[in-house]
Amino acid sequence: MTGSLLLLAWISACSAEDPVLTPTTAPDPESHQAVGEIHVAIGGTDSGSCGDAAAPCRTIRFAMAKAVAGDRILVHEGTYEESWIEFHSGVEMISADGPLAARIDSGDRSAVRFTDGVRDCRLEGFEIFGDWNQGPEGDGLVRVHDASNIVIWGCVLRDAPFDSDVVKVSGEVDGLLLRSCVIYNPAMRVRSANPCGNGDWFQENVDIFGRARGDGSPGVRNVTLRNCWLFHTPEKGGDWLVYSKISCENIFYENNVFGPSAGQGCENPAVGIGTGEDSLPSPGDWVVRHAIVRNNLFLGCRGAAALGILNSDDVWVYNNTFWGNSGPELQAVIELRGNTRPLGGVRILNNIFASNKPEAAYATFYWVRNGLPSEFVKDHNLYFDNITTSGTPLAGEPNGVYGADPRFADPALPDLGRIDPDRVEAMARHFILASDSPARDQGVDLTAQGNHPNWDPGRTDRAWDIFCRHRDDAAWDIGAHERREP
Repeated sequence: MTGSLLLLAWISACSAEDPVLTPTTAPDPESHQAVGEIHVAIGGTDSGSCGDAAAPCRTIRFAMAKAVAGDRILVHEGTYEESWIEFHSGVEMISADGPLAARIDSGDRSAVRFTDGVRDCRLEGFEIFGDWNQGPEGDGLVRVHDASNIVIWGCVLRDAPFDSDVVKVSGEVDGLLLRSCVIYNPAMRVRSANPCGNGDWFQENVDIFGRARGDGSPGVRNVTLRNCWLFHTPEKGGDWLVYSKISCENIFYENNVFGPSAGQGCENPAVGIGTGEDSLPSPGDWVVRHAIVRNNLFLGCRGAAALGILNSDDVWVYNNTFWGNSGPELQAVIELRGNTRPLGGVRILNNIFASNKPEAAYATFYWVRNGLPSEFVKDHNLYFDNITTSGTPLAGEPNGVYGADPRFADPALPDLGRIDPDRVEAMARHFILASDSPARDQGVDLTAQGNHPNWDPGRTDRAWDIFCRHRDDAAWDIGAHERREP
C-alpha cells in the first residue's frame, strides 16, 4: 500500500478535508503522479541502479540523493539508523508498509531536514526518534529552515538529541503543515546558559522562530498545527509544548490535544502565541500577528499557564476545551502579557473552562501582565469548578455560562500508555457534550464575523469542530465538540 491510501485506515475523516497546503501551489498529493518511485528496504543494496521494488536501495539517504522533483521514496518496514536526511524540493517520502512501520533512529544527531530553500515536500507515516538528550548541541530532530510548503503527516516524532527541539522551524518559512502527528520529549538545553538559574531547562516540542525578511515582514508565516498530540513524559520533563516565538504571522493551532505538560525549566506557558521577549529586529513591535487557536483540548498542562498570549496582535481563541489544568506546578489557565507595548487584539470566546485549579503561588485564572490587550473581547465562555480569583474576574460576560456542569461524556487526562496518531479523536470522545449540556447552542459563529482572520480561505474560515463536523449555522455549541443529533 503506497501514497495517500495509507491514510484511509488510520486517520480520521478530517483527512479528506485537508489534502494540500495553501497559499503556495504544491501538487495535490491525492492526484499527483510521481515521476518515479524509489524503494528502500532493510535488505536492499545501495547502487546506481537501485530503487525498483525488486531491487530496493538500502539507505534513505542514498535514495534521497537519487530523487528529483516529483519522485516518491517508499521506505519499507524496519528501523533505519540514519541521520541528516536532507530533503530535495518536490520529493515525498512515505512509510510504504503502513503507518509507523518505517522508523528512523538518528542517534545523537538531527534526523530529517528541510533547509536551504527546499519546497513542496511531504513526509508521511514515520516514527522518528533520537537518543534523548545525548550528543553535541543540536537544533532539531526535524528541522525546517528557509523552506516552503512542507507537509509532515501522520508521524510520531520523539526524543530529541541534546539541546534540540523535536521540530524546529526558523528562518524564512512560508507554508508548513504538521498534521496528525504525535510530538513529545524535547531535549534539555545547555545548563550554564539557563536564564532562570542553574537548574534544568528545556527546548520545545515545536519551536517556531522567524527571521524578518528584507522588507521587514515576518519570516515565518502560514504555519498550521492540526490534529496533533503534544505532551511531555514525566520521566523526561519539559517546558513549552509549542510556541510561535518571534517574527511570525498567520499561525493556526486547531483540533489538537495539548498535554499533559511538565511545566519545568523556566516555567513558561505550555502553549504559546508569542513570547515575552522583544521583537526582532524591531523591539517595539509585536512578535506574532494573526493567530487562531480553536477546537483544541488543553488537558493537564503545567507551567505559567495552559495557554499564553504574549506580545502579539489579532489572536482568536475560541471553541477550545480547558479541563484538568491544575496543581502546584500551574500559575494560571491563561496568561495575557504585553512587553514594550500592551497586547493588541485578543478574543476569547466559545470556550469551556472546567475543573482548572492552578495552585502555584499567586495562582489565578487570567494572569494579566503589562495591562489588558488594547482590544479585548471575552464572551460566550462556560466556567465550571475553576479556581476562584480576584484577578481579572470571570464574571461579567453578557453571554457567559456560569456554574453549570458542561456534562462531558467521560472527561479524563490523556493515557500515555498508548501513543499513536489516531489518539486525538479517541481523547476528544471523552469530551463529547451530552444532549442536555448547558453548552449547547450558547456560542456564536465567529467565522462569519468580518474581522475574523482568513489568510487561507476554505480552511481558516471553516466552521467545524474537533471531529471535523460542520457546526450549526445559527448558534454554535461552546467548546471543541459540536453536538449533532441523529
